[in-house]
Amino acid sequence: MKANEIGMSPQTYAGEKGNLIKGKDFIKLFNQALGKSSVDIGWEDRVEEIPIPNTGYKNLDKNSDGKVDIDDIKTISPDKANDLLKVNDSIGKKEGDSGWEDERKVILGYKNADVSGNGMVNWYDLWLVYKNFKMGDYNPRYDVNKDGRIDQKDTNEVKKARGKRNSQPGWEDRIELIKEGAKRQDFNQDKKIDKEDLFAILKDLKEIQLLKEAYGKKVGDIGWEDKTKQEIIPNTGYKNFDLTGDGRVTEDDLAFYFKGLFPTGSLIKTENTFYLIQEGRKRLIGKEDRLTRLNITSPVTASLSKEEAELIPSRTSLIIMKKEDGSINPDFFSYALGKTKDSLGWEDASYLRMGAKNGDFNDDGQINLYDFMAFRNAYNTNPTRYDLDKDGLVDMKDFAIFRGFYGKMAGDEGWEDKIMAILKTGYKNLDLKEDNRINSEDLEGYFSQAYGEDVLIKEEQGETYLLQKGRKIQLADQETREVMGIDYREVKVIGKDEFNLIPDGGSIKLYRDGTLIKDADNYYLILDGNKRRFLSSASVRRHGFSPEKAIPASIDHIQQGEDMPEYPDGMLIKDSDGSWNPFIEYSIIENGKRRKIDGGIYGVQNMGLGDKKK
Repeated sequence: MKANEIGMSPQTYAGEKGNLIKGKDFIKLFNQALGKSSVDIGWEDRVEEIPIPNTGYKNLDKNSDGKVDIDDIKTISPDKANDLLKVNDSIGKKEGDSGWEDERKVILGYKNADVSGNGMVNWYDLWLVYKNFKMGDYNPRYDVNKDGRIDQKDTNEVKKARGKRNSQPGWEDRIELIKEGAKRQDFNQDKKIDKEDLFAILKDLKEIQLLKEAYGKKVGDIGWEDKTKQEIIPNTGYKNFDLTGDGRVTEDDLAFYFKGLFPTGSLIKTENTFYLIQEGRKRLIGKEDRLTRLNITSPVTASLSKEEAELIPSRTSLIIMKKEDGSINPDFFSYALGKTKDSLGWEDASYLRMGAKNGDFNDDGQINLYDFMAFRNAYNTNPTRYDLDKDGLVDMKDFAIFRGFYGKMAGDEGWEDKIMAILKTGYKNLDLKEDNRINSEDLEGYFSQAYGEDVLIKEEQGETYLLQKGRKIQLADQETREVMGIDYREVKVIGKDEFNLIPDGGSIKLYRDGTLIKDADNYYLILDGNKRRFLSSASVRRHGFSPEKAIPASIDHIQQGEDMPEYPDGMLIKDSDGSWNPFIEYSIIENGKRRKIDGGIYGVQNMGLGDKKK
């Protein structure tokens, strides 16, 4: 960012004789200018009182509204303002001074509890440490927490680590940054912090353009090193954008850069499209109507050109589980399939929009210059009162929040805390079987709950299917549809994307009542929509059917009914030894059972049955 982009000409920093204003003087000028207006002393350049020209407060009136307020301070991009404040705090520091190096802490990994060295922590490690503890001898191998002695604390550490393996996260020791050292502000690497480091910030090129040029570059490429001969400005080599230090400028570096520029939860806009920033990456929300659907009411942090927005690395689009009508958002299930509890995005994402009262540090019901000065004094420390984003440090991210509060008063909209949005985007919302993974069984569960059982569904302009147990089953032919008695007025029309998500349940064919089916070695008769098995092929003939005319088919999908009786009702049964005897015993089949007829052939004739023996 060039100097004149914050409302001041380059001479502002160089002065009459080319001497740069010192960092503390520069910050002091900003502090003094806040709240000033065109009627105040010092608005115009006053060489007599301020020995360096172009330092009148009006030079900081970026929006030319006749006053200097928080809106003018906002014109410094967050990362640049952050660097200015840090350099200001570090002016005069040099190598060897306290605070020059970063302060770090070591987080002990589970590996320290693996005293047996077999790549896992189990009861054997606990026994070894406990045994050494009881012996009273010191062996550093069993000093799990590295405090110089072996005691109950070490056994407790082993207990906490039991079950861990060398393939799991947290096995190795890791180092975490507690506080940044001044060394990070030594931009020209001369082992001291002075006006030249401040000059490097104020006279930098437009970083968006430089960042675009740097993307994809690596060690050895032309322009990787500082281009001090081609440009009069130091620290413009592409390597300055290698923020992860791996010798190349990649998407991870872009994310690192934009993470400092836009805190997580920032809403940005390009043309008529909105994005949510998460850890330096943008998630597509879409048009303005989706803000309402997602209950996002926060103000837009920045409006970017399409070119600038394209530089921000992308994450998957911000999508919600259900549509306005309660139906599933098919895109969400498409992303969720295959995810497990260890996948990024398993949990819901929620954001808290803090109320302005969090910036009222002196509790006087308004946020003004006094609160700004209090915040300024707390910068780069860790008092909870000023740590607005609760990350353990008062830094530029907190300033970005505070500047959004500036000028607010008790009673104003947004003074109290509000939940900006609770986004039901966690994949676990679709884990209907609660087995910590998303698969076809969850799909079946959802569609079964959403539409019920034995429901007719179709895609628009498509054929009709039967939905059973969350699966779509194709109806084989017109006869099947007729047998089902489909009423097309009751068919549920489903969108193409959602319809394609429904698991396939194959195809079924239903048969009219009275149809004879042969499935494998068994014969069945379709009655009342059920299949009823014949006990033998002879029984098939007794019931008046020809086994040869049976339709071969697999009918596992048809519900099993009672077996067919061996003899049909009304059939006359004659017990005969082969000789003629008018008084031989006859029986008739009624309700599947045999009933004896008295009087032999005469009894049968008296009943009008004739001799229809079988």
